[in-house]
Amino acid sequence: MKLNIHYYQHVNYEGLAHIQKWCDTRGYNLTRTNFKSEEPIPNPDLYDVLIVLGGPMSVHDESKYPWLIKEKKSIDRALNDGRKVIGICLGAQLLAEVLGSEVKQSKEKEVGWLNIKMSDEYKNHQHFDTFPKEFQTFHWHGEEFTLPHNSIRIASSDTCENQIFLYGDIAAGFQCHPEQTEYSISRMLDRAGDYLKPGKYVQTREEIIREIHHAHLNNNLLSDFLDSFLKLE
Repeated sequence: MKLNIHYYQHVNYEGLAHIQKWCDTRGYNLTRTNFKSEEPIPNPDLYDVLIVLGGPMSVHDESKYPWLIKEKKSIDRALNDGRKVIGICLGAQLLAEVLGSEVKQSKEKEVGWLNIKMSDEYKNHQHFDTFPKEFQTFHWHGEEFTLPHNSIRIASSDTCENQIFLYGDIAAGFQCHPEQTEYSISRMLDRAGDYLKPGKYVQTREEIIREIHHAHLNNNLLSDFLDSFLKLE
């Protein structure tokens, strides 16, 4: 089946990254709403899958970014219409809030290559069959969310309890960034500003670049997940 995938982009330097390559190699159709450019939000009838990407804003910044209100409503509609939804970083926070969770400031900001541990539940879900019990993945966030009702916690980190969650077989949220490639991370670092201000779980630019080889494993794991999760009958 040739999937029609729509994605929400919030800033130009946080795009699909590896997901673009994954879609291209499988011949899937891609369309986009770039909120920075005020592009329109399509009716869910026009796509099979919605991917919500990251960004520097908060889910609570509706007064500064009024389009967040429409975006949240559109995510809710996509879920109600039976579309599969995947959220990454800010996208996961938006998805979690739509599902009734609280999004709040993290006790510690996570930036760089940090360890996550899979829960005891993860092996019960075929979408994560190839994921190791622990691995280094990329982080870039200062907020986090509580686990949505009726969701399953798939992975956690030392300072963030909900790194990956699964909501039935219709939605998944990744607080971490398995989609980021060596190139896309370099673009993020170029725009980091004071985001790399020292912290317990904040790596330096040099440390991030030194460990950037972890991107390859993460991209492969994400491809495996997408192939399984988006296998539509």
